[in-house]
Amino acid sequence: MSADSRKRIALLGHPVSHSISPRFQQAALDALGIAATYEAWDTPPEDVPIAVERLRSGDLLGANVTVPHKVAVMRLVDRPDALAERVGAVNTVVNRNGLLEATNTDVAGILRTFEGAQVPLAGKQIALIGAGGAARAVVVAMRQAGA
Repeated sequence: MSADSRKRIALLGHPVSHSISPRFQQAALDALGIAATYEAWDTPPEDVPIAVERLRSGDLLGANVTVPHKVAVMRLVDRPDALAERVGAVNTVVNRNGLLEATNTDVAGILRTFEGAQVPLAGKQIALIGAGGAARAVVVAMRQAGA
């Protein structure tokens, strides 16, 4: 498959130049034989609506969303799932023939991190510093875990 016919996946955030995500995501795509390129889109906040519209393009499979856009993108997609609605932020967008569906995988990642470290959360009091999209996911995860 030529590079011109490959599908694309974006990392949408600002700034993103420091992110290692494009390297390891591209390596995963290549290892799995998925003909797609993973590219970082450094998107200032004022350009988020334009970037989200670009995700509807036929050659884009979707995007990962990172700081500071998780809340803003949530408001711009067509179908956030129930978890995304509960969190109020998204980090994963899938283009389904121009319809943008979204979810939040941060909650599961947070819970798995604590479970893997064998840190019980039930009944604990949690101090949270932050108020962005990831902080919202922490709140949902902690409630789900009984903290």
